[in-house]
Amino acid sequence: MFLEERQEAILNLLARDGKVRVKDLSEMFKVTEDCIRKDLGALEKQGKLKRTYGGAVVRRENLHMLEVSKHRNTDVEAKRRIAQAAVRLIHEKDMVFLDISTSNLAIAESASSSRAARSTRAATASGAA
Repeated sequence: MFLEERQEAILNLLARDGKVRVKDLSEMFKVTEDCIRKDLGALEKQGKLKRTYGGAVVRRENLHMLEVSKHRNTDVEAKRRIAQAAVRLIHEKDMVFLDISTSNLAIAESASSSRAARSTRAATASGAA
């Protein structure tokens, strides 16, 4: 079996089972564990899986973050105006919770440059402040 075929088979197993183990793959393909580790390393570099101790798992993508990045540069001027209006409603010592959206990112950016930001704590849905 060629390298590309083995790596494709590994990805198929990963898609089916959600995880693979180096030892199992080594036995299945009749190659050394070191050879499998190299395959997993190459596939991880390509972003196709996430290596773990003794194997690999399916790479999870944050689909919401992908959507946010896609819309980040859409209607920028409207988001900026919304952000400026929202920041004017924030008073000193207010606590602001922002969910993740491109409009809220604009609010956070606008708030960070305002005077109220010095004494206002903002928390995002991901827990970052």
